[in-house]
Amino acid sequence: MAFHYYSIAVAVTVTEDKAGQPRYMPVVLAYFRRQDIDNPNVAPAQDVQPHVAKPQFAKACYLMDKTLAQSSTMTVIPSTMTATSSLLTVESSTTGAESSATSTPVDKPRCTHYIPCHCPSLPEYASPPLGDESSPLWLQRPHKDEDYNKTIIKHTQSSRYRRIAAAWHDVWLAIKISRPLTPLKVRSFRWLISADLIPRGYEDGQAPWRMLIRSYLTDLPFQLTQGNISRKSVFLWQNFPRHLGQLHNRTKLDNAPPEITCGRRAVFSQYNRDYNHSLIGDWLVIVYIWATNKTWMERTDFLDLVSYDSVTGIRAWEFVNAVDAFTKIPHLFYQYKIRDSIEQDAIYAGRPYQHYNSVQIKPGDPVPARLAGLRRLMNGRSRHLYCATYEYETCDDRHS
Repeated sequence: MAFHYYSIAVAVTVTEDKAGQPRYMPVVLAYFRRQDIDNPNVAPAQDVQPHVAKPQFAKACYLMDKTLAQSSTMTVIPSTMTATSSLLTVESSTTGAESSATSTPVDKPRCTHYIPCHCPSLPEYASPPLGDESSPLWLQRPHKDEDYNKTIIKHTQSSRYRRIAAAWHDVWLAIKISRPLTPLKVRSFRWLISADLIPRGYEDGQAPWRMLIRSYLTDLPFQLTQGNISRKSVFLWQNFPRHLGQLHNRTKLDNAPPEITCGRRAVFSQYNRDYNHSLIGDWLVIVYIWATNKTWMERTDFLDLVSYDSVTGIRAWEFVNAVDAFTKIPHLFYQYKIRDSIEQDAIYAGRPYQHYNSVQIKPGDPVPARLAGLRRLMNGRSRHLYCATYEYETCDDRHS
């Protein structure tokens, strides 16, 4: 196999983009063959004829373009390369003309979730991820710890008696129903809808209670479109209470508004008939409630407080792979707020970063078809997750 050295002559053209910023473009003018590597006894030709640049130097141009973005004194770039290697060493010349050049910042790239777009989605433009900060952060668990099956597995592994009792009970049940039971495991959900509830009239004041409802779904478009035609639908989540946590007293170190004195957490899901009553199904609803009066909290059925009239905000995320980490993160794509009976919704897009929020699409900008469909679905169906029985017709009339 023969290896050849080449010298490349490159010129740089300077143009301006639409924003008026300088844009550098390398142009390969010619290359010169210098010597056969596999035969060092062959002297290089005296009259080396330049060759017109060929397509195989496109990659070299691309690498030079990346290098030019970091250089401010480059006009002609001599380089040495081999025909079988993708490595390229670039040296900037130091002529008098180049030394007089001044540093000019290159234009910053913009987001690529659709074209055209005026919403930069780079980390330096984005804000920190938006979560459930509208509700007290006290008692809120990370998303990965919300599935109650994780708590069941932890309790089972820590108790030998529980493991033996569960094994005997589940074997007997499997024989009785003539089919194997669903294995106990922590479920994985792709979508999350979160809603804040505050009694009407206390949106900007010290509310007697606050509520956060998290709805985890495996297939948001399908489940919202189906509605409550099935008795196992997520819209009927109030019919499936699984676990009501103990009442927690607030301490001075807890991250909650000063008027809050207590709080609790409840789990709603379909569950199995096994010994542990493990959670099954394609949805999971977690309810957090905080109150100013402990006695009132103990005597009140908090499900009676759930109503669309108390909803102040709804947000929706999709768990996707981050571009800067090997992990799935909640990527915000929808937000809805209501203040003084005025409803406003917004949609978000952009590349999912681990520590940065997605970027809001400005009014008038084109919206991707998938995102537009999700927006219509959220505006039309997500409110029904929080409608009281007496509000169903009102919700249908308002969002039909």
